[in-house]
Amino acid sequence: MKFWQLTFLALVSFFLTFYCDTSILARVNSPAFNDQFPIDFVSPALGPTTEDQRQEADRFFNRGIHHLDLSEFSEAIQPYQKSLQLYKQIDDRPGMAKSLHHLGIAYRNLKDYDQAIKYYQQSGQIFDQIGDRNGLANSFMGLGLVYRTLEEHEKAIESYQQSLQIFEKMGDDQGVLNSLNNLGIVYQNLGKYHQAIQPYQQSLQIFEKMGDRNGVAKSLLGLGIVYGKLENYDQAIESYQQSLQLFKQIGDRNGIATSLGNLGVVYRSLGKYHKAIESYQQSLQISQEIGDRNRERQILSNIGLLLSTQDQPQLAIVFYKQSVNVTEDIRQGLRRLPTELQQLYLETVADTYRRLADLLLQFDRIIEAQQVLELLKVQELEDYLINVRGDPQNLQMLPDERQAWSQYQALQQEAIAISRELAELEKIPVNQRLSAQQQRLQEIREQQGETRGIFDQFLSSPEVENLIKNISQNQHNINIRNYPNLQKLLANLPEKSVILYPLVLDNRLELLLVTTQTAAPLRQPVNVTAKQLNQAIIDYRTGLKNQDSESFKHTAKVLYDYLIKPFEKDLVNLQVKTLIYAPDRALRYLPLAGLYDGQQWLVEKYRINNITVASLTQFIVTPSKPPSVLAGAFADVDTGYQFQVAQRQFDFYGLKFAYDEINNIAGIIPNTNRLLDRDFNRQQTEGYLGDYNIIHLATHAAFIPGQPMDSFILFGDGDRASINDIRRWDLKNVDLAVLSACQTGLGDLSGNGEEILGLGYIMQEAGAQATVATLWLIEDASTQQLMNVFYQKLSEGNSRAEALRQAQLALINQQVPHPQNQDISAPYHWAGFIIIGNGF
Repeated sequence: MKFWQLTFLALVSFFLTFYCDTSILARVNSPAFNDQFPIDFVSPALGPTTEDQRQEADRFFNRGIHHLDLSEFSEAIQPYQKSLQLYKQIDDRPGMAKSLHHLGIAYRNLKDYDQAIKYYQQSGQIFDQIGDRNGLANSFMGLGLVYRTLEEHEKAIESYQQSLQIFEKMGDDQGVLNSLNNLGIVYQNLGKYHQAIQPYQQSLQIFEKMGDRNGVAKSLLGLGIVYGKLENYDQAIESYQQSLQLFKQIGDRNGIATSLGNLGVVYRSLGKYHKAIESYQQSLQISQEIGDRNRERQILSNIGLLLSTQDQPQLAIVFYKQSVNVTEDIRQGLRRLPTELQQLYLETVADTYRRLADLLLQFDRIIEAQQVLELLKVQELEDYLINVRGDPQNLQMLPDERQAWSQYQALQQEAIAISRELAELEKIPVNQRLSAQQQRLQEIREQQGETRGIFDQFLSSPEVENLIKNISQNQHNINIRNYPNLQKLLANLPEKSVILYPLVLDNRLELLLVTTQTAAPLRQPVNVTAKQLNQAIIDYRTGLKNQDSESFKHTAKVLYDYLIKPFEKDLVNLQVKTLIYAPDRALRYLPLAGLYDGQQWLVEKYRINNITVASLTQFIVTPSKPPSVLAGAFADVDTGYQFQVAQRQFDFYGLKFAYDEINNIAGIIPNTNRLLDRDFNRQQTEGYLGDYNIIHLATHAAFIPGQPMDSFILFGDGDRASINDIRRWDLKNVDLAVLSACQTGLGDLSGNGEEILGLGYIMQEAGAQATVATLWLIEDASTQQLMNVFYQKLSEGNSRAEALRQAQLALINQQVPHPQNQDISAPYHWAGFIIIGNGF
């Protein structure tokens, strides 16, 4: 994403208050709505306790507000629920409505969109019943943001239009402006840029009528963004220049920096690199001066991109590194950013990490690239799940890089000092300036004109040119602390293990192999584009059931050649037994075990252990202890549950062979507690979690791309455990969690697969050492057979990864009978099972 997107988010946050949350509401007066979301009104409490109850409800509500202000969204749920309960007891409908609305805000920020929609709709119903038009309009606005996030654009448009109508009837100009600008956002997201122009022009007219120059300037920013997307660069520049002049007149330094940054984007698009860098430079000066570290990070990244396109890759690395370091510095404080700004910020970070890793690999700076890949994977988890642990790390710079950066910063500080003095003098009205002040202002303006060429001075200085030359010659002179730690981790494992890092780039695939025997990771670039790789993965997934199909084996061989063959000889020479695999992007949808070398499946040669991030995985080989299993199963084939989650319809029935699956486990592991069908419910399951070291759930689970809080595990009574529920489970005594009937949404590979490894991380965070899950819904008859062997091998003392491998081999070699005498040697039946976390 570009800098204009950051601006756009800042623009949105200007127009929206935290209460006036942006989302969409269905028509709240319809009978279907009232039936779906009934409100249980109770009679007012009698006696003198009513006011006490109201005050107590207000206290809980204010406690929820406090948590929202700190972005502690999970902690806000309970006080809001308590305030809702108390307001209900005294029939305080306005109180109920505001509690419901704020529950919608909290759940939206937790990415639990179904819950958010429910609460926004319930609040809208009450606001409508009590005649609170402002509250009703805000409920429509709240739903609009949820649907916009879910890319339900038409529903979002309908909601914003309804909020717009209400605000217009009320004569609420601010509400009208909020609605108009949200409509502009949705039209942009739909790519309907011509339609987006009208809302921004309307808001511009309203601000002009109000005499609000700041609002006019921000509307001009919105128009500039739209014109830029339409490649109408002349009008984009004109809009940005006008906004820049207005921001200067009112002394809005943040607005000035934003307009300059957007101008830089347009100039870069036009190939006017000198003007682009000048705009970026001025924006960066102001951002550093006012302490806007988020924009500082973005501008540094944009400068890095510009330098890279101008064939200055070594200097681009310096700016990218500094951008990453600013990101790492502010990561812990990120959750305190305004919600809208936080969302866009997270969407833009990964690009910087990827571009930096790309450049480092081009220069064989492999240890540094590996560190960047680790940080990238932590950031992607943070983007997907929110609240991911992992200490921020600063990237080290080479001595010459540090010197180059120091020289640049010295020039920057000089320019910032001049800019600050100029800003102070410009605050003084012209008719109140002393002659000395006017003279000094004129001197500074002339001096500032000279400093605008600061970047050209920096690039053309002999010192910097020499430093860049030295960087090229001494690029390996760096000592990264965490790489030896990674090697030590591998050395302490009981079997020869390596870590395989793929990095999917648009024009190629990069592979890194971390070993104990090499001073730096081994590197192999592979000549395959991201588009070609994605198509091969889709071909693999769609051809899974064709066990005798030569075309499928060919696809599996192609993927083997991409991912494993470049290191084939190294793996043999190093006598590797286990591949610890940290997949990237769409590769997360691909089972490494099911790759084919022309004679064997990969699982026939290696144990395979998937990880989210090496730094977040505790590879500790614990003493063997007697296995004990909590086994839950939804097996009643006559019982079905139908529901919609994240705009997807689910229709689940009991798993035919799940009874046999957990009965067989009980036969192998005597200490097994079986919970069947309706006895497999939330209360009983959660009550037993701390008593067993293996949790086995033979039930449906779905992990949904882009919407982690809508992912779920289904209980036998139809209840569902969400990601937030799992986060609260106590799994500290659990060595292994097994979900034997998962499914993920492959779709068109528009996702990054974070939902798959995100599940493993959530289980790890709750305390489990490892998780077995499936990449697709596997036939439950073959699942039963695989699990029989898996638990038998576990009971014999094998590691988790080795037990899974032996179970997969048993199906490949047809050593176990299929209940319906089917051939279960095809990868469809066994390759989808993966172990995530500590498989040792």
